[in-house]
Amino acid sequence: MQKAKLKLGKGKKPANNATDTTFKARSIALPVQTIAANQDDAEPTTRRNLTLADLMIQVKHYSVNTKKDALIGMRELLEAHPELISPNLNAIIHSTARTIGDEQVLIPHAAPVVLHATSALSHIFREIRIDSIGFLDLLMEHSPQAFLRGQQRALDGYLSLLNLRGRSAGQSGGN
Repeated sequence: MQKAKLKLGKGKKPANNATDTTFKARSIALPVQTIAANQDDAEPTTRRNLTLADLMIQVKHYSVNTKKDALIGMRELLEAHPELISPNLNAIIHSTARTIGDEQVLIPHAAPVVLHATSALSHIFREIRIDSIGFLDLLMEHSPQAFLRGQQRALDGYLSLLNLRGRSAGQSGGN
């Protein structure tokens, strides 16, 4: 038996009985499902079997529809189980306050709420600016002490909006 000569630049031929052991790994992202299979039966859930922790994670999602569904689920869960509000108030406010400036009971926790609401005053979309004004009006009406911490920034936002309205009214009135 003679050894086959290799041509220049060609590698060694695999044996006839060689086994291919290569594999590829891919990951799958399932944001609706949780990895934890053993959830407490005592922990309250929504109709979609989502806990408060699951909903707070979904509020941070990039999709507007997922955020909206998470906020609706939080409302459903907190209306059905108001005892969840007090122990989770800080986390609830921090997770939901971020959605104030998104496109699509507060005195100790007022700072992040006022911060996000006043940031929304300078949003590019007019509807969001109007919603943030309405939110700040509600905050001032129902909890004026909570509003005092962020009053200067909110006042600056109000004045800048009034200035923009004044300019646009003056321009449209002159034409």
